[in-house]
Amino acid sequence: MRLRVAVCDSQPDTLSSMERFLVDTKLVSCVTCYNNVRELRDELNEGKEIDLLILDIDHVFDEHIAEEDKGKNGIDVACELGQKYPFLQIIYMAEQNVEYAQTIFLRPVQPAGFLIKPVKMDYVYQLLLLAIERQKNPGTPDSKKKKKKTEKTE
Repeated sequence: MRLRVAVCDSQPDTLSSMERFLVDTKLVSCVTCYNNVRELRDELNEGKEIDLLILDIDHVFDEHIAEEDKGKNGIDVACELGQKYPFLQIIYMAEQNVEYAQTIFLRPVQPAGFLIKPVKMDYVYQLLLLAIERQKNPGTPDSKKKKKKTEKTE
């Protein structure tokens, strides 16, 4: 099994290094990179399917951001996407910042991992293996919780 991965970060260097690494792992069937959340959200709304999202939660929103996104950070976007797409695994990525450690777990969507920049690719590899394992074994406690949430909304 190979993952369909999206990476969303406003830093071009991070996007290109992540893309190169992910393709080289052979654990990924496709990688799509986004430099803004709006484009990622639009493609998901149009039906694009991904298994894993690596999202910069320090994401810099550009000046053309939609009015409803003003004041949001990457954690807010991750929560929105996680609730709308309950089987989407999300790995948070950020600069070192203790503030996030205190707020992430207060939100309804739990991350599938956390990467600190500069990203250590061996850790990314381990998180990819865990994501594949979660895909193969949907009976894990996290998957059951997500399935119940999906059934309630249908």
